[in-house]
Amino acid sequence: MADSDELAYKTIPELAALLQSRALSPVELLDATLARIKRRNPSLGAFVYLNEEYAYGQAKEAERRLLSGEDVSPLTGLPTAIKDLADSLPGWKGTFGGIRSMRDHVIDGACHFALSMERAGAISIGKTNSPTLGFRGTCDNYLHGPTRNPWDVTKNSGGRSPARSRLRAA
Repeated sequence: MADSDELAYKTIPELAALLQSRALSPVELLDATLARIKRRNPSLGAFVYLNEEYAYGQAKEAERRLLSGEDVSPLTGLPTAIKDLADSLPGWKGTFGGIRSMRDHVIDGACHFALSMERAGAISIGKTNSPTLGFRGTCDNYLHGPTRNPWDVTKNSGGRSPARSRLRAA
């Protein structure tokens, strides 16, 4: 497995180059990404929903496309996350920023961002925490709690994206 700590500090262009050159496979990158999320998320609260089964299906398809030599997008095989402020993909949970009454809400449609990223070859892995309905400048809500700053977990991450930057800190 690729080193999740090493890969966490690579830029998107660097990761894309590793995928395009076949030095790293989409499945290996997903393994490393999920390992990092599982290790860091308990102290950060950045991800509120993961769909590993879906992500692995997408990663295997991206790997097939890369290995077959198909003409692919620079985003092919790169993991991405969707903020929990909007719909994402059918069957995924969505609370629109931690609205408690939507704890068990399952989305029946796909949002433009998710569809656009997937058309470009990116792999949707889950949803990130956000302020309730996006109305605050800090990332905290009653359902999922706060998202912590990875450089200093006594501080809030703020109300911005992406979760990837929150997961980088050791």
